[in-house]
Amino acid sequence: MSIESSQIVWPVNFVCTLVTESRILPNSYTFNISILPIETAPGGISIGYKKIRYFVDQYLHNSIFVAKDNPLLDNLVNSNNNIVIFPTEPYDLFVGHVLYSKFLAISEKYFHIDMINIDSVVGDNICYNIADSDSCGIDLEGNHWWNMDSTFTGHGVPESWGDLAGSDSPRFEPKIIKGGKKSEN
Repeated sequence: MSIESSQIVWPVNFVCTLVTESRILPNSYTFNISILPIETAPGGISIGYKKIRYFVDQYLHNSIFVAKDNPLLDNLVNSNNNIVIFPTEPYDLFVGHVLYSKFLAISEKYFHIDMINIDSVVGDNICYNIADSDSCGIDLEGNHWWNMDSTFTGHGVPESWGDLAGSDSPRFEPKIIKGGKKSEN
């Protein structure tokens, strides 16, 4: 990977549970997201970061990764964990391609993701470099959760981005604190 002077590499980590065939495995992922800024408006890159960070922290961390046709899926939908439904078994290469597509959809207004590197503990820390979501051997095109700028992961009701996407510029929100000169009585 060659790094340009305008390129930023952002490390992202999370833990989740993989359900593959009839096995349930705890896993820890490490991503390095290579970013090329495309916007110069104040706060644009920051909003893109915040949205991806929020998605990772709230919807990927401590979630359950499962294939859409896994027989255990029906038993998992009542858990309090977020369910992330993949088009195929959630092996590292496919997880990387799906999340690359999702991160592109989330950040396309703010910056370009040139490439991501992904590895996991279950995958013996073998690193995959992904720069094109079409090269994984599965069709990721269409109206799927990984192509949407939303918090949706294939199960449940998508929530809004809240304050994260509310403005394209940073807001100045001063907090007024009581205090000052002590009155003499």
